[in-house]
Amino acid sequence: MESVRKALNSIIEIEKLKGVHRKTRPVGLECYENSAEHSWHVCLAAIALKEFANEEVEIQKVIG
Repeated sequence: MESVRKALNSIIEIEKLKGVHRKTRPVGLECYENSAEHSWHVCLAAIALKEFANEEVEIQKVIG
């Protein structure tokens, strides 16, 4: 049960990132992104570019 509680607390903390607004705009857009959107984009970029790295990438460490 403690594991479930920890997972739910993590989800709640991640949800709070939606309220943290950044001062950067996504490419091609007029609006600003929030921290949750930024983190999502960084994770997708890491996954997409993993195969081009010169060394082995532990993707769970990168996106976790």
